[in-house]
Amino acid sequence: MVEREAIYFEQTVPDYKGNPLIEALPPIWNVEEVVDMLSHNEGYHEKERELDPGSRMHCILRLFRYF
Repeated sequence: MVEREAIYFEQTVPDYKGNPLIEALPPIWNVEEVVDMLSHNEGYHEKERELDPGSRMHCILRLFRYF
C-alpha cells in the first residue's frame, strides 16, 4: 500500500466545508470541463452500416462506455 499525504482544497459549497474526505478531492469541474470530457468522439465508420444486425448491435453497445 502506498501512503500519500492528502492535499486539502478550500471548498466553496458550504455543505462540503469541514469534511476532510470531500476536502481531499480535486476541485469540482466546471461545465466546460465536463462537456469536454464527455465529448470524446469514438469515430464513425461508414462500413458499420453494412454489417449484419448482430454485429451492428455490438457497435451500438460501445455507447455504454460513456454512461
